[in-house]
Amino acid sequence: MSNLNRTGDWPAINPLISACSRLGAHVSAALAVGLLCSIPANSEGLPPGAAPIRYEKIAGPVSIVGDNERYQVLISGQVLFEDRSWYYSIVAAFPDWNNPSLVVFESSPGGNATCPSFEVLDVKTGKKSESFGVCSTPVIFVTKDELVFAFHGTPSFIGYAYGAKGLVKIPNLTPDQHIKNGVAAYTAKSYGSAIRHFWLVYGDQFPESPFYLGLMAHLGNGLRQNYAVAMAYYKASAELDFAPAYFRIGILHANGRGVPTNPKEAMQFYMKAANLGDAVAQFNVGLGFLTGVGIEKDVRKGLFWMLVASDRLTDQKVLGDAQKNIQLAQQRLDSATISSIQFGAASWKPIIPTKWIDPNELKAFVGKYPFERVRGRTLFEVPEVRSRVQMLPGSNGVKDINQLAASPPVEERSGWLVAHGCQPHACPWAQWAIAINLSDYNVFVCFGTEGNPAKYAATGKKAVEQPPKNENPCPEISDALSTFQRVFSPPLQSAQPAPAAPIQAPPIARQQQSPKLTSTGSGVFVNSEGDMVTNYHVIDGCADVKIGSNTGQRHAVIVASDEANDLAILHTDIVGIEPLPFRDGRGIRAGDEIVLVGFPYSGLLTSSPNVSVGAVSALAGMRDDTRFLQISAPVQPGNSGGPLLDLSGSVVGVVVATINASAVLKITGSVPQNVNFAIKSSLAREFLDAKRISFKTSSAGAKIDTADVGEKGSRSTVLVECYK
Repeated sequence: MSNLNRTGDWPAINPLISACSRLGAHVSAALAVGLLCSIPANSEGLPPGAAPIRYEKIAGPVSIVGDNERYQVLISGQVLFEDRSWYYSIVAAFPDWNNPSLVVFESSPGGNATCPSFEVLDVKTGKKSESFGVCSTPVIFVTKDELVFAFHGTPSFIGYAYGAKGLVKIPNLTPDQHIKNGVAAYTAKSYGSAIRHFWLVYGDQFPESPFYLGLMAHLGNGLRQNYAVAMAYYKASAELDFAPAYFRIGILHANGRGVPTNPKEAMQFYMKAANLGDAVAQFNVGLGFLTGVGIEKDVRKGLFWMLVASDRLTDQKVLGDAQKNIQLAQQRLDSATISSIQFGAASWKPIIPTKWIDPNELKAFVGKYPFERVRGRTLFEVPEVRSRVQMLPGSNGVKDINQLAASPPVEERSGWLVAHGCQPHACPWAQWAIAINLSDYNVFVCFGTEGNPAKYAATGKKAVEQPPKNENPCPEISDALSTFQRVFSPPLQSAQPAPAAPIQAPPIARQQQSPKLTSTGSGVFVNSEGDMVTNYHVIDGCADVKIGSNTGQRHAVIVASDEANDLAILHTDIVGIEPLPFRDGRGIRAGDEIVLVGFPYSGLLTSSPNVSVGAVSALAGMRDDTRFLQISAPVQPGNSGGPLLDLSGSVVGVVVATINASAVLKITGSVPQNVNFAIKSSLAREFLDAKRISFKTSSAGAKIDTADVGEKGSRSTVLVECYK
């Protein structure tokens, strides 16, 4: 098929699209800065382009003499300044240690609770920057014009740049803002700014950062062209299933850039990108099937992928080539085959990456990177692990996950991954232990401090406290599984302290119309594929669950449930309903107005959703339980599981409970008024993430009338019926 249309000026043996002609599909061309030292990941485990940290007293003409709290810094034997720090060291020198232009110092006033600080010395002028830093060692990226210091070990994304204008603090932004600003700077050819933003969020969870850095090294625009460095960056991005990174790896293999030319290997990476939705990769896959380059020739598969690509391509030249290739392929097939392929292409959808479906995959990665990096993440940043751990301890325990050490020992025992470690700067009196089931990812976890009861939690169970058996607040690996099993047997309810003021789920409306229908509640659609959220107590013990909507009554399947947090996910074949988005960005505040939608007293009141209005009274529930919002909107039997909406129509909570008025009357002598509760939307989102259920989010937008909010919510809220 020699007359097939190709893109790029590559040899005939490799008709796949070129890196250069492909550039416009993802990024714009050329950068203006370049690396002085750009190498693949080194023995220190640093990312490509990072300068290793050393602790020395001499770097070329710069030297440090003295000891604790009595240091002198000299250039060519002449004293430049003195320092009274507890320690003072040279940790980096650029462009090299023998003849540096810039030297980086680290110092500390001493003590375990103090943090190091850093300074940059211009060797030629003898001028030193002001001190900077946080409680972490920086990872330094070296460009032609400046040093970029990223403190990756900190909860927020903090960084500094040192160049011709001296020391500059990089704006403290959210990861999404850094990525957005980095892409914008790259597109505008402000490459120094782009590198700052990308370096601060390198690795972990953000595939765009290594991808763009890889692109710079690949094309030699902004960084010294180095295919090995580009490959290392692309692989880091591909570890997070970023389709453009797979495509670029394919380009390197197709054209022998840093690796032997291998069209077959290239096609495998193009296929990964194509399955994830990359249109130009889909074009390349189609072209490979049509020409037989890198894969067995198959005109039907070639036509399929060209059709898929043609619906998604934005580059008009490549789109034109795809359309011409479609015409050529159709000339070789009969009409029935063409119709079948067209139908398949029209219904094709990209793969949504889901991590760790296979437990052996998680086990293999954890074994290779013990609690340090799992596909670019620390183990506790893997969504399927983190979301489970976050949900376990309840009200105030979520923050404990941030105290987990990075790299403890890990062992596999009886189908569980088990680990035990100390919280940083608090060994051995503050400990934790965790066990992850390799079949279903259920989690046991313990957080404890010496002399206090340890907090234990487990997937789907209520958190409990237990006194330690010995000097260890949490069990070591050898005792972890037996301890966890002992703690959660007998039933957990007997170990839970009674609340000071009882909270009860709103009584579920009782039905008399049918002998099998026992109770009702509400639910809200979170996507257009038929998935919805409700309360666990609404579906608890149900032999059958039905959904009532304006399209009639449908059966629903219980996909997942979480008794401890009173949440459940249902699925029905009702599709196409516009879901309600979860509020993103700034959280709702006490005093903000809210709208509640649900089906109270089903069978007694209207069959349409009931809308009520109120305000957020407090950002915590009973006993300061931060999982809940306290609201003033009326909550009646049947409201359970319905959405709580802000005035832009986004979900901020799931209605769950009303205070037990009789119990409070006995305790206080007064009847509480409008004291009701909703589960915060953040908890519902974590639950959906853990179960790989998609949902939409939306930043708090312009306020609309409460009636419009109620109308919007009513279209996505349904009646949930429990049959026993």
